[in-house]
Amino acid sequence: MKPERSAIALLLAGGLPFVVGAVLARPDPGGTDRGPLVCPFRAVTGLPCPLCGATRAVTLLAHGDPGFARFNLVVPLALIAAFLAGLWLAAGRRLPSASARTVVVALVACLAVSWAWTLAHRDAIVT
Repeated sequence: MKPERSAIALLLAGGLPFVVGAVLARPDPGGTDRGPLVCPFRAVTGLPCPLCGATRAVTLLAHGDPGFARFNLVVPLALIAAFLAGLWLAAGRRLPSASARTVVVALVACLAVSWAWTLAHRDAIVT
């Protein structure tokens, strides 16, 4: 993929969720407005998935609420990192190259940390 397209993709992937989150109504940080259960993983296992709470976390952060971390810390940070990488590319800089194996290991590590976070904060996420 060309650097310009990569920059646009990263800027959109990292920034668009925060734009949408800013437009959405701010969720109740106390967690009483949980909405319907739409996660198939949680419906089957009763456990939060690695991405559980991400929508509320991004929306709260978009509204400037530091309480976002109770729901999911990893996803908002990953989106910010993607946006910053897009800015880096848009400025004409190159990202460090990485092997496919390194990328897969990094993604698995992010999912593991995200899942550990959601399991540790499941009382805020799962009713």
